[in-house]
Amino acid sequence: MGGYGYTKDFPVEKIKRDVKICCIYEGTSEVLQMTIYRGRWQEHLKSRGRYYQDMADKMDALHAKEPNAGAHYAALALRALAAVLEECRVQKLTRHQHVTFRLGTLICAAETAAVFAAAAAADKYSETVRFDRPCRLAMARIFAREAAFSTATEGLALVLGAADTSGTLAGDVNMEAVQAGQKGMVADMDLVALKLKQTFKAK
Repeated sequence: MGGYGYTKDFPVEKIKRDVKICCIYEGTSEVLQMTIYRGRWQEHLKSRGRYYQDMADKMDALHAKEPNAGAHYAALALRALAAVLEECRVQKLTRHQHVTFRLGTLICAAETAAVFAAAAAADKYSETVRFDRPCRLAMARIFAREAAFSTATEGLALVLGAADTSGTLAGDVNMEAVQAGQKGMVADMDLVALKLKQTFKAK
């Protein structure tokens, strides 16, 4: 916003100040990350590592019905997450608080990718959404690709940073497929950018 973001002549400066409190209304980011991690860690343990694998299977089934919703990329993210969680369990890495915080972030990314893909694939998205179906599908694909890439790369880096070895994690996160899935990202971003310009025209 340039100087408008710093001068009190315009409301954007106040918005910038006020938005910081949104980070701590319901607890600090770290508290929320820990809360998310604890809940999903228990699910991972109870299901013997199947919790996110089963969710990924559902994304594969969705991909068969609607191949343009990014469900395949969401499935890659979920399977990478399952592999990272399992490696953390085997090597007892969750004794490190930093690891639990980062796992909370990765869990959010992977699960949001799945929810976004399912919502974008639905015939009726929301009465308040002003974007057409092709745009919603492109948005879902973009988010799912990024979620898959960040979950695989950051998850692997997290394990390597906390353990002496990553075991078979490098292969388990399926980095080759994750990287291949990045193809078409810029084209989807161009489509979304065009739709944003059309929807929110400058006054």
